[in-house]
Amino acid sequence: MAHSGKTVGANLEIQLQQILIGIVVSVYILVVEAIVYGLGRISTIDFILAARLVNAFALAIFCFFVASIHAYTPRLSQALKINTTSVYFALTRYSPSRHYDIRPIPGFIYAQLIGALISTVVNIFIFPSTASHDLTGAFRRLLENMVECSRFFEFSVEKLGRESSRGAQGVANLRKQARQLAETFGQIVGGSRYEVSIERFSQLDYHRIFLDANTLAASFSTMCLPFEIDDDFYYKLEDPQAQIKFGTMTAANRSIDSLESGVSEQQSVVSFENMKRRKGVPLDTKPLVEVAEKHRRKETREEGVANVVAPIKAQIALHRTILEILLQRTLELEHDNPSRTLFQLAARSVQNTYMSRSRGDINHSDSATTEAIETLNLDSDDDLLPVTEEDRQQLYDKLTRMSLEQIANKVEQHVKFFENTSTDCISQISPYDSYEDMASHNRNVVLLSFIGALRENSICLVKVLRTLHRIYVKRPAYAQLWLPRLSWSWLYRGRFSADIDLKPDPITDNWSLENAYGTGRVGVDELDEDEKSDISDMSDDDTEVEEEQQAVVETRSGMLTPLPINLPIRHSVTPPSGIQRQPRRRHPAEAEELYKMIDNPYARVARKMLSWLRRPKTRYAFKFTVTMMTWALWAFIRVSANFFETNNGSWGLKCIDSVFGVTIGSTFKAGFRRVLLTSIAGAWGIVTWLASNNGRDPFLPCVCCILYFVVTFYLDFYLPKWGPMAPMMVMSFSSVLFPAYFETNKADGTSLGWKHAVVNAVAVFFSIAVSTLFMPYKARTALRNRLSELLRLNSVVTQSINHMHVARAEFPAVHRNELRRVRDAVHRSRIVIVKCRGLIPSAAREPSVHERFQLTAHNLLIDKLELQLEWLLYSYFTHSQRQSEVLRRMIRLALPTREDIVGSKSVFNFVLASALHSRTRLPAYLPDLVTTRLQFVETMRPLLVDQYTKTFDVTYLCRWDVGNWHLIATQKDLCVAVRTIVGADTDRWPEEVGFMLDCLETDRLSSDNITAGTPQQQKSLKGQWYRRLPKYILRDN
Repeated sequence: MAHSGKTVGANLEIQLQQILIGIVVSVYILVVEAIVYGLGRISTIDFILAARLVNAFALAIFCFFVASIHAYTPRLSQALKINTTSVYFALTRYSPSRHYDIRPIPGFIYAQLIGALISTVVNIFIFPSTASHDLTGAFRRLLENMVECSRFFEFSVEKLGRESSRGAQGVANLRKQARQLAETFGQIVGGSRYEVSIERFSQLDYHRIFLDANTLAASFSTMCLPFEIDDDFYYKLEDPQAQIKFGTMTAANRSIDSLESGVSEQQSVVSFENMKRRKGVPLDTKPLVEVAEKHRRKETREEGVANVVAPIKAQIALHRTILEILLQRTLELEHDNPSRTLFQLAARSVQNTYMSRSRGDINHSDSATTEAIETLNLDSDDDLLPVTEEDRQQLYDKLTRMSLEQIANKVEQHVKFFENTSTDCISQISPYDSYEDMASHNRNVVLLSFIGALRENSICLVKVLRTLHRIYVKRPAYAQLWLPRLSWSWLYRGRFSADIDLKPDPITDNWSLENAYGTGRVGVDELDEDEKSDISDMSDDDTEVEEEQQAVVETRSGMLTPLPINLPIRHSVTPPSGIQRQPRRRHPAEAEELYKMIDNPYARVARKMLSWLRRPKTRYAFKFTVTMMTWALWAFIRVSANFFETNNGSWGLKCIDSVFGVTIGSTFKAGFRRVLLTSIAGAWGIVTWLASNNGRDPFLPCVCCILYFVVTFYLDFYLPKWGPMAPMMVMSFSSVLFPAYFETNKADGTSLGWKHAVVNAVAVFFSIAVSTLFMPYKARTALRNRLSELLRLNSVVTQSINHMHVARAEFPAVHRNELRRVRDAVHRSRIVIVKCRGLIPSAAREPSVHERFQLTAHNLLIDKLELQLEWLLYSYFTHSQRQSEVLRRMIRLALPTREDIVGSKSVFNFVLASALHSRTRLPAYLPDLVTTRLQFVETMRPLLVDQYTKTFDVTYLCRWDVGNWHLIATQKDLCVAVRTIVGADTDRWPEEVGFMLDCLETDRLSSDNITAGTPQQQKSLKGQWYRRLPKYILRDN
């Protein structure tokens, strides 16, 4: 049961791992038995003592090996679970013998190989199930999610930037669902690496589809970002009593405020003029002219916004129509039956050996498609802009008769038409976008940034269409049998090997660094192998990132750091005092000898060994070995060897192997499940034994076994959370019932059931005690370290994107390497986010006396960091597909303020990451990101309303602007979450001190006159002040 896959490919992959581990374990047992046999030939030594010492030493080596496999190669853990039992029993259960004893090998290895062979044959020939249906279904679900996104935004584009009325929760759900479906599709594509698929597309075809579909999903998910407009943000510094309500104002209130602002002003001016007319004062018509001009500009701007919304809706409707066509084209792929297809293949190979096969294409022939295009007359770009549902249905009927390549060409031609149409509307909006109406200004910025996102979606959609067209043309219209392409790297690490058939990316394939600055720099090809490292070299399995390793990652980026330059003596800095003296200058020969002594092959190996020993997973392997050897020690002592063998102490070794985790939380969680399910399995084993009348009646035990196995199969296939426990339940039940049933004279089922439950309970308690007391490593500590790493990666991505903006034109080599660094850091961030979410259940259940786990704060921190990553990608797409001198000039003008944002955010993230990593409180004051954000917005406003706003490039600038202000807006939530987790220095201040500092930091002290009045008035005023202060601490229910 532990080695059976649900599909042919999964079964094949598990069996290959099983055979590999089984061979290694068998060879290891044979080697140990050969050493014991050699000791038996020596008559001058105590054979029993020597054999037990050899077995103990061999068991310690094997335990360290097993723990290392569990920690560093989790893909092999499932294949390793059962094979470890043979070694434990061989070295602890059987007494040493002078003969060459291989008793455990037939009992465990041969039986497992026979079971693997039976499961493989049954999985292939009896109702074969492949991942073909899952592959097509995952791709179709991803397309359906994009259709839902398009449909949602087609009807809510007018409310863009008003999340409360637009449906903030719905937008967030669409974004999460798109990311989950893309990850699921990638997992299924990777899982089909060893799949024997029976369908039209091969494994490599789906790999190509996934690469483009993942990019398309990432581009479509940018439409699901929470575009929010915070009107109160601009008045934060002017009115300290005002509260920031980021994205909480309703659409109705905002519309009323924006509309009533001009009406109230006009009414006041008219009433003032009427008052002057009644008093005989000469009229001044200048205010009336200004109000009239303002309203004229507002009407013109609203007309331009309405004109912009129309092509946006049409573009979204076009995307939705094309996605629905893709769903219709891939419908037949999802309903392929492997068994029927296999028989059809056999019949076709026999009947049509010498006949020419009809290789019809799903896209129809080229001639028929061309005729359809000529008669349908889709040369005009207006035909691709459906306004009503009837127009969209007509467009759907027309596009259905075209091939995917022709649809891609039409969409690519339409991109230029969409740019021209949007540019005309942009030129109508921009000149009248004044400074007074902040709500309209911000909404227009968001709207223009959304236009750039739609253009990016069109480009990604064209790539997917052309990829599918090439695959459809190359593959016949009927299913085929595709054999897997084996890869050892995937078998061990779960990574793809380099596919020759896949075309390399022209940007990421250029690994050589050009001489960007000309002085003091070298190329990557000139470096040593140890120096050719990047952030992609970081292991995905490291549980902790040390400070030294992170510094190496940040310095060894794609953009090389300058080499040290020996300056003349006159350029050196004089120390401020005599204590701080410069180090003694060594002779060049002496310095060279010292360098050789420090930097040599042995020293490098020693440093790598020490670095490896400092890793938490290596410490886990050492703890696991100590725990196992402490339990197995009683099997090697003569006084307790019989007691250990009589009470089946080897069961405890297997239990410790199953429940002992890297962290305390994982050990506690696995131990609780082990005790619960082992007790159930042992109790049902006792019931089955009693029902068999002590092994005499075979009918009732068969019924009990069938019921029990149905329950375990249900857990394995329908309850993913309890699925890994199903094999353990089967093994526990089998170890209680079958030895008692088949060895009636030697064993009793009732005693075996009680022994099994007691031994496992004691082993679980022992594992938890050792994990807690000996070199403890908490799941909460691992989670904080992961979050700290995620904050550092967030800073790396932010800095790299800023470098890409700086080096866009002048240093293209630096731009390419920073682009690679961003992609690697984003990929690593995705992995860390998944691991953080996986650590939360273990950290929440981890017992602790000193602290309470803040579940809400940790979830908020992970969600906000993931949202910031999406906003960084939103800003990253600004320049990935666009090169324009106007765009570079606009970005250059706002770059100083942008650097302030990057610097402040990096310092902010560094402080938060250090506080999480070292478990220290936050300082009282942090960099003021609100002021920096305000300065950036004030710098960007003239660029967005002046001479640069008559081209389509302003959409990219708006996208850059929107990405920045939303990125900084979430920093406050990060501070709130981290402060809730680790605390702050202000928490230790007296209440009066905190109150006085809050008063001194505002300009409301003199107006409130807090020191005047009676004590009752001062107390009331103090309460008012405290009600104004924000509540920074999150509390769990």
